Amino acid sequence: HNGDLVDYSNPWQITLGKIYGMMDDLRLESRRVQDKYIAMTKALISSADIDGFRVDTPMQVPLEFFKRWAPAVRDHARSLGKERFGLFGEFFVTTERFATMTG
Repeated sequence: HNGDLVDYSNPWQITLGKIYGMMDDLRLESRRVQDKYIAMTKALISSADIDGFRVDTPMQVPLEFFKRWAPAVRDHARSLGKERFGLFGEFFVTTERFATMTG
């Protein structure tokens, strides 16, 4: 919906570009979609008794989504007695952007 991702050093393309010209994404910038994704994640943790998530290509997801999703997931896991619930992912970004993607 925002053009193809062709320049991995362009923050706008990394976040909003379409991968390989064919892979659409969820509109995670939408509060409604975020709410549904958080609810789905909580249900998955509860029903499958998982202890962590690996997040694929986090640099292509709006940072504001992770600011809501990660605390909600960790809080839910903690309510189930999972004090050390893991969240991790891989990414390739410029040094300037790296600081915004850790923590």
